Amino acid sequence: MSKETTIYLIRHGAPFMQLDYEYKDFHERSERMILTVEGEQRAKEVTDKIEPVEKVFASNSVRAIATVKYIAHKNNLPVTVDNNINELSRGVLDKLKMAKLSDFPSDFYFKQFNDDNYKPEEGESINEGKARVSKTLAELLDSKYKKIALGVHGVYIMCFLKQVGCVVKFGDINKDEAMFTVTLNDKVVYEGGLSDNPEIFKLVFAGDKVKTIESFIDKGLNLESAKKS
Repeated sequence: MSKETTIYLIRHGAPFMQLDYEYKDFHERSERMILTVEGEQRAKEVTDKIEPVEKVFASNSVRAIATVKYIAHKNNLPVTVDNNINELSRGVLDKLKMAKLSDFPSDFYFKQFNDDNYKPEEGESINEGKARVSKTLAELLDSKYKKIALGVHGVYIMCFLKQVGCVVKFGDINKDEAMFTVTLNDKVVYEGGLSDNPEIFKLVFAGDKVKTIESFIDKGLNLESAKKS
């Protein structure tokens, strides 16, 4: 009988932006962002919403590590930093001095979210992100662990969901509340906007095949689900 593996994809909580510090570039700023006070509280709440896990991974971003540290603490585990689950590289854009993501060129997100081959100079495309996901997923499903938490980022989650067969569609991504829809086999997994809360997707695999995907998003961490027939 094939092993059943549960993987929680946990997007970091709200980053604290009001820090008076001279960063070298956006990449350094992005890696070092801590969570807001409310972000820390919501990260604690996430711990009560998911089942016990056997392994906790995070990207090398401080805010991703900070979000899953409560899960690690509750399960008496370390947080293993894995550069293969970092957010996608934005290449030359990461080398600019910018205060926030909204300072990026206005068409950047439209191109990135609607063309899986698009990438800024020296950066990564969605398809290259999916290749990273494929490698990580194979390692996780082949490991001894059955319950795993990953502290990651929004675009990486999109790559992960696409790699396992989901369709991700975006609305007007230049608005503050970017609307997006995630479906699996024509069933809605999630529909709504990005938030300052840790978005969570729970994926259950039988062997290397995804069985179910559930989303825990918004203030109440409400549950929606889609099952693979």
